[in-house]
Amino acid sequence: MTTHVLRLARRALALAAMAAIATGSPAGAQQQPLPPLPGERDPLADAAAEGVPAGFYFEPEITIGQYFDDNVFLSDENPQSDAFLRVSPGIETGYRSQRTLVIARYGLDGERYRRHDEPRDVTARQQATFDISGFPSQRLTLSAGAGYYETTTPSELNLTSGLVTGRAPAERIQAQGQLHYRTSPNGRLRGEYLIARDRLDGELNSITQQAMAEYRHQLTARTFVSAGYVIRDFHFENRSLRPSHVVMGGIGYRVSPGAVFSVRGGPRMFEDVIGPGVPVPQNPDAPGDPGSPPPTGLGPVTGERRIERTFTPEWNAEFSSTLPRGTFDLAFGRTQTTAFGVPTIIDTTGVTASLLYHPASRVDLRLSPGFYRDEIADTLETRTFRVGAGLTFWITPHVALDGQYVYSHQRGLPESLQTGLLRIRQSVVSVGLRLSARRRPNPPEPLTPHAQERR
Repeated sequence: MTTHVLRLARRALALAAMAAIATGSPAGAQQQPLPPLPGERDPLADAAAEGVPAGFYFEPEITIGQYFDDNVFLSDENPQSDAFLRVSPGIETGYRSQRTLVIARYGLDGERYRRHDEPRDVTARQQATFDISGFPSQRLTLSAGAGYYETTTPSELNLTSGLVTGRAPAERIQAQGQLHYRTSPNGRLRGEYLIARDRLDGELNSITQQAMAEYRHQLTARTFVSAGYVIRDFHFENRSLRPSHVVMGGIGYRVSPGAVFSVRGGPRMFEDVIGPGVPVPQNPDAPGDPGSPPPTGLGPVTGERRIERTFTPEWNAEFSSTLPRGTFDLAFGRTQTTAFGVPTIIDTTGVTASLLYHPASRVDLRLSPGFYRDEIADTLETRTFRVGAGLTFWITPHVALDGQYVYSHQRGLPESLQTGLLRIRQSVVSVGLRLSARRRPNPPEPLTPHAQERR
């Protein structure tokens, strides 16, 4: 089942090699990459804006914070509150030049609770990442990365579905690669490949592979169109599913010099094997024998094995804007994903927003609301609302005071797929002190009309 994905990944790598050879420049030639098309990101420009120094660098940091959690174990029936101290040391090292960016990061969180001993852990979470980006030529951009994530709160890694789950040791290992090739001043070919392995409480939860190819063409100074193809392959413990295929087309529009809106979508074809011994989610609200125990979420299907083919829409809309003193991003879409504790594919529809604003030279404000609607095999449904708000006051360019509030509310079935609808609410408030070797970059100044025209 993974053969199609691996074949597509090999073709993407072969295309990257041929493009690099075809567009390679003589040694010592001083060439700069072409500017990105509307809606694209330049990794080197973003790193420079975030204050990543040029050349080799080595930057440690540490954050010490006091937290209060009103539902430590993410329980529906018996929420328990507690205060805890979190110490988060970290380190970042790398290299940045005009055409190359290499970044390696490692960080961990140690927590000590005041009343509860169960969640106390010297390494409540840790992560290590490595990313590299480069411009072999004016037309070609290559990037690759890998990451290891470990946490005792798996819902922190359910980024696409937003599912809130209970406490359990969870880890994720992933690797990805990207290729951006400018076929012409107005055209761009993009390829991506991702593989991720998730484990929950020491057991294999899922392996996900995804390969994507997309072509984007700029029709006018403000309008562009795109066409793409996505293939996904999912493997769960003792069960592998057939790959799903998505054909997508899209259109985008530059609303203003600093704002871009785009939408794309298309049909998704997915084949599933239904038959004896194949576990599928069951609806706990369905009527049954009064004398029999209620279903626990998963069970075999009777009848002959058969292949069921379904066609469903997949789409996403995005809006990104550069404000006079910050940025604003809004995304709304429907896709397939997996989540810790759910042994099957999830169809998720989500709306997320992100606002970063600098009301004063030493103050950063952050707001990130999100709403998720998750469907599991068309029989179970979970709805989750989550919002985070934060304020950072920079005492010096290297020392900052952080305050944060996070609220989540989920109605539905978590990873255990228990009977009955659950309501999980959680609020976390924190205040902390951050010390970093990296100097905070100056916040952006309001754009004048003349500066906007140059962009």
